[in-house]
Amino acid sequence: MLSTLRRWPTGLAGLAVGHPFDTVKVRLQSRELSTRYKGTWNCLATIVRQEKVLGLYKGMASPAMRSSHLEFTIQVGVAVINAMVFGVYGYFMEMQLNNSGRTDPTLCHIFLAGTGSGVVNSFITCPMELVKVRLQNQGIPSVSSTHYRGPLDCTLKTYQAGGMRSIYKGMIATVLREASFGPYFVSYELFRRSLRPPGKSVDELDGGRLVLAGGAAGIVAWCSTYAAGE
Repeated sequence: MLSTLRRWPTGLAGLAVGHPFDTVKVRLQSRELSTRYKGTWNCLATIVRQEKVLGLYKGMASPAMRSSHLEFTIQVGVAVINAMVFGVYGYFMEMQLNNSGRTDPTLCHIFLAGTGSGVVNSFITCPMELVKVRLQNQGIPSVSSTHYRGPLDCTLKTYQAGGMRSIYKGMIATVLREASFGPYFVSYELFRRSLRPPGKSVDELDGGRLVLAGGAAGIVAWCSTYAAGE
């Protein structure tokens, strides 16, 4: 629990930087909207011009946190999910090591723990992503005429329209996408090993090498399941 809370600021900072690009991605992947834009930068500029900078942050209240005087609703989102992944990963890793009697994990252990953490988190990520995408596309007549006052209102209206089946629409694709944590953790470990200076352990890598390893692993992970997020 403490480990998860410590990662909250990091997840929130990453969300603030990455959410505008996620909004652009959602617009470009939308069949109704993709023809309006000439490319990534044109989409970004158009959103800012027509909807101001806040338009890039539509749906951010869903993956971060939302509260008001009349309600206190915490939407589990990207910031929390990124932290929870490591907690679930650690649980599956510990379970495997205890069963095998080993003290150091194999690449297979790392892959299974990563994939398992992604699958478990899919049950939270799927509804969150659905709400986020609907809020990001809100206000565009050709996409939807429904107006949502926020994440909670969107969730309630989605549930009223079709029950839990509607809330978990796209669950299979979400599981396939979140399974990318398996390739991510394996790639991260392999990159750490390849960047290890002679005579040092992977735990002694400097910050620059760790950032490089994490970035490269992220690319591998997204390439492994990118089609599932389309």
